[in-house]
Amino acid sequence: MTTTSARGTLRRRQAELNREKVLDAAEELFGRNGFRETSLRQVAERCGMSVGALYLHLPNKEELLRAVIDRRGLALMSRIRSFVEADGLGIDLLTGLVRTEIGFYRAFPDFGRLISRLFSSGFAVAPRLGADVAHGYTAAIQLAAEVIRRGQLDGTICPGDTDSLARLLAAMVGSHRNAEATRPDGTAGIAEDQFVQMVRRAFANVPGTG
Repeated sequence: MTTTSARGTLRRRQAELNREKVLDAAEELFGRNGFRETSLRQVAERCGMSVGALYLHLPNKEELLRAVIDRRGLALMSRIRSFVEADGLGIDLLTGLVRTEIGFYRAFPDFGRLISRLFSSGFAVAPRLGADVAHGYTAAIQLAAEVIRRGQLDGTICPGDTDSLARLLAAMVGSHRNAEATRPDGTAGIAEDQFVQMVRRAFANVPGTG
């Protein structure tokens, strides 16, 4: 590797690290204070750079919000998709998916707070972004529906329209996430194991019913 190419590689790595710092700061401030209530100057100050330097990474505040959501959203979608591709009984895959989502939002609590804020406002702060998030939500529902369909085929998940059941699952997990995001103590007020068992009982195929 020549000196010139080595320097170029180092610059790219530093730019990537700086961009991650910007996204981390924005995720924290948007999640805790709100998108409208947070200025680009506050984001820049939090990650120790000037506003001008921040514009080198993202052109405006809405694109910054989009980048924050894409970073976590794509990672979460990959984890959800892994359950569609995994082996196992449908009901076990479904409860594993639930635990994974809970763990994800606990690992990134400010992202969970941000998502709760955006959904509760109907994405009024960023309408164009709302359409893209809605598309991502639909894709996640379709993946969950596929897990449910597999469970119905192997007899472990209750009968019913898979899309409707997937939306019911999303509502349950979303309520759990919102509780953790909004309660002062940062908990959902219900133990994870208890919640997962509630989901399992709600979706399990019970012989003699349905």
